[in-house]
Amino acid sequence: MSISYFLSKQLKRPKGVFGFFVSLLMNKVNKPMYTKSLNLLAFDTKDTVLEIGIGNGKFLNSIAEKVPNGLVIGIDISPTMVFVSRFFNYKLIQKNKVQILKSGVENLKIEKNTVDKILSINTIYFWKNPDQIMNELYRILKPKGKLFLAFNSKKEMIKSGYNPEIFTFYELSEVENLLKEANFTVIESSYEQFKIEDCHCIIAQKNA
Repeated sequence: MSISYFLSKQLKRPKGVFGFFVSLLMNKVNKPMYTKSLNLLAFDTKDTVLEIGIGNGKFLNSIAEKVPNGLVIGIDISPTMVFVSRFFNYKLIQKNKVQILKSGVENLKIEKNTVDKILSINTIYFWKNPDQIMNELYRILKPKGKLFLAFNSKKEMIKSGYNPEIFTFYELSEVENLLKEANFTVIESSYEQFKIEDCHCIIAQKNA
């Protein structure tokens, strides 16, 4: 197994002690994307917010601060990350401000029309069934609810040497088409080059 393949597997589903240290690295890489997302999304204090792929849960507190009378739900497919996230966010969980679930995205155990905002930071590359997932996210959002997607450009992913066997690289237009096919309306799209990586940011809204 090559180092590139092993690291890519850990980025997709961090596991064990090495996975924990990978998650710390990703905190540094993803921080500019989180900052941008929190600045772009207009949160209401009572919002229910879902974050997809929370890693070690570092940023759940920042989201919870935006919705002091709401709820933040974090999901991840990695048992290691779910365990660490619950440890880091223990107090918020006890106060019913945060829920952390081991879950994929294809079939969420969340009632339809119950979520105000959804965030996905650097996770779309790992979605095996993006069409199904977009429909699922549309299902759980409230009418006029918003989905925020942040991801690296295809050019940046190739340049950085991410393994194409693990990652799916997307052009901006491809992601926008996925959203439109699921009946989302793209209301904002932007691009920014950060110090470490670049970022496409899309805000889409549920029409109904």
